[in-house]
Amino acid sequence: MSDVAADLHVSEGTAGTMITAPGINSAISALALLQRINRRAALLGLSLTFVVAVLAGLAQNNPAMLGARALLGIGIGGTAPAGSPVSGRVRRR
Repeated sequence: MSDVAADLHVSEGTAGTMITAPGINSAISALALLQRINRRAALLGLSLTFVVAVLAGLAQNNPAMLGARALLGIGIGGTAPAGSPVSGRVRRR
């Protein structure tokens, strides 16, 4: 964490929020996606949020890193409630 903090020119505690942000957004998005939704469309949208992981790696400052990590948390939290029912329909032929 100290290397990341040094690269982003912030304290280690502030850099630690990049661990917390996806966790909080993951929990919130998981609860929000338990509603009745089109699960296939949700999975497509959520899979696009994983592209944000690349943006997090390219972030030059702390706000950009936190934003990218927060969006990644939405993808992580939404994939389980949206993907579990759909994966049950996939069959091996």
